[in-house]
Amino acid sequence: MMEALYRTKENMTVSPKRMGMIFGLVLLSLVIVGGPVLSEENPPRTYRLNAQFLKDLKNDFVSVWTAPFEWQDRDWTKFAVALGTTALIYIGDDGIHEWSQSNRNTSGDDFWKFVSRFGEPFVLLAVSGGVYAVGELAGSTGMRRTALLSIESLLISSTMLYALKWAVGRARPYAEEGKSSFHPFSLESKYHSFPSGHTSAAFSVASVIAHHSDSMIVDVLSYSLATFVGFARPFQDKHWASDVFFGAALGYFVGQKICACHTGQASKKIDVGLLITPYEQGLTFSFSF
Repeated sequence: MMEALYRTKENMTVSPKRMGMIFGLVLLSLVIVGGPVLSEENPPRTYRLNAQFLKDLKNDFVSVWTAPFEWQDRDWTKFAVALGTTALIYIGDDGIHEWSQSNRNTSGDDFWKFVSRFGEPFVLLAVSGGVYAVGELAGSTGMRRTALLSIESLLISSTMLYALKWAVGRARPYAEEGKSSFHPFSLESKYHSFPSGHTSAAFSVASVIAHHSDSMIVDVLSYSLATFVGFARPFQDKHWASDVFFGAALGYFVGQKICACHTGQASKKIDVGLLITPYEQGLTFSFSF
């Protein structure tokens, strides 16, 4: 009876109770399995929700957005591979879309709709918040760090994501305008197909969790869940396959960049600030090598 009350027009048969149970199992798995293996490595910060976190968020935001100015040959090669793969998938977008829609059924729709929840920002924030809370209770700096960097990765990748969505303006499959229909700078959701936001969000968090984990189980669980989120989007008629791939790549690389900023792997750092005095105003740029 309770399930019937929550049944939607799209035949959503997963009740809130069942959703909560599955969500709890996923979170509990990350905590139990990941707790002992989210390495401490004697991080220089305590990683807590405080002023230092906001400062880190600002610095990492600038580092991610200005990263292309620091790229070396291998970084440009990775970018070229990502774009090239996206272009190849773009060629097959129509065929993949037709196949996914021809293989839809009620039970499949229910499953994919539920899986896609794990690409929603509020759900991912809840997962990260849960890991952070356990880290506080357990006194684990490693778990707090993983949780806060996951939040950073999610927030920063989202800014890049929506900037791209707005600038590209690709029509979603359900708009029935074809894969090559673009409406740059549109504010309508049906023209925000590229890249996939759910997939990008899922991979931005998964990559951070996997980076700080020494357990293959945690790595597989994180990336598998993110991958299923990506699979869900074409089946739901929300995205083209190329949207999903580029979204996954974007989330992954943002997550890795955030982790690099906190492990000393970033060789350079650009900081941007405002200069406001009675005599002059402007932007300041500082470079660290």
